[in-house]
Amino acid sequence: MRKKTVQTSSTKSSTKGNAKSNAKSNTKSNTKSNARNSVKSSVKSSAKNSPQKAVKTAAPTVENVSVKQTTIIQEPSVEQNEQNIPTRQPDLGPRRSVAFIGSECYPFVKTGGLGDVMSALPKSLAKLNIDVKVILPRYKCIPQKFQEKMEYRGSFDMNLCSDGKQYYVGIMEYQEDGVVYDFIDNDACERLISFVEKENQDLDILVFGKKDEYLNNKSISLPKKICQKKYLSGQEYFKENIRNGNYRTNVCDKWIRRKLITDNNLTFVNGKLYEDMLFSLKMFMYAANTLVVPIYPYHYVHYNPNSITTLIRRKDLDVLFFVDEAYSFLRCNHFDISEKSLEFNILIFNWVSATLLNKYVGLSFKHKDAMYIFNKVIANIPFNESVYCCSRNNCGLRKRFFACILRLSPFVYRIILYLALKIQRFVY
Repeated sequence: MRKKTVQTSSTKSSTKGNAKSNAKSNTKSNTKSNARNSVKSSVKSSAKNSPQKAVKTAAPTVENVSVKQTTIIQEPSVEQNEQNIPTRQPDLGPRRSVAFIGSECYPFVKTGGLGDVMSALPKSLAKLNIDVKVILPRYKCIPQKFQEKMEYRGSFDMNLCSDGKQYYVGIMEYQEDGVVYDFIDNDACERLISFVEKENQDLDILVFGKKDEYLNNKSISLPKKICQKKYLSGQEYFKENIRNGNYRTNVCDKWIRRKLITDNNLTFVNGKLYEDMLFSLKMFMYAANTLVVPIYPYHYVHYNPNSITTLIRRKDLDVLFFVDEAYSFLRCNHFDISEKSLEFNILIFNWVSATLLNKYVGLSFKHKDAMYIFNKVIANIPFNESVYCCSRNNCGLRKRFFACILRLSPFVYRIILYLALKIQRFVY
């Protein structure tokens, strides 16, 4: 009996001590982890003291056990992730518009490498989200399968002659690979071709007029007056028109026989500006029959006339390169026109004045690069010879006056030419 009483008292004291320790630990700890640890320690201590009761409490029934079902999530492979990621298109900015104007384009009509470039380059730009349009003449030789797919987009009348006669101009549209092709249906070109084929089959060069148009509805005809005339040689045309001011160095307002180009190996110099002057000079030196017709089919629209006139670039000195080349060309060949003839010196003086001096004479007062270009022009030997020749011969009052001033004092020439250009721009 005594033993039993001692055991019961010890169990009571142990349970009281455990309860007190558990209560203190529960009040001190606020986290769940501490509470779980205190419960486990109390269960272990009670299991030592009363093993039978601990077995009953520690053996859970099967009904109380809950089995959690685990779901296996398969992660996609790297290849699947790369396929699902949308490709981000580069930001190309606002859509731009580009127009190509040419005489040939594959597969409609092709005679050389230009046709390949006019075909491939617009298609490449169209893939870059650029609005591309190609403008071509509507030749009769264009295959019928393309002619049938063309759609009429409109027409208008254009004044091409000095007599005020109107000519029909139609626009036919064809689309392929994101490129819009506009074919100009103009019977004036057909009439010119038939005129050359029927009545002037021996022509080497056909010369017509050009119109410079501005956004303020201003139009300048170059030359102002054209009279139909046929010359027996290109040199004869050069001599007469360089003196009366109707000669122009650009090639865009001329039709040239292909045989003349191929037989004399006439080519443009790659990578150089103002290459038309040398090409035109060689062309007229080799040409036989030349015809001038009083029409203005070529219109050049100036959207920003000051974009080039105010831009300082040493690349403009390419003009002097072609001056030296033209001088060597005439000196090495035996033409009626030589490097010392008045006509050639007028050409050099007019061309250098129009392309370099008129542009940089005003800019040279403010910019060192412009002054550098001006000094380079003054130091060029063929140009100095043209200034000397024009100052001593009858080549027109204006040319002779400025040539004499330039010989006497380049500084005074800069001031007088600058004031003259200011007055000219104010008047016109």
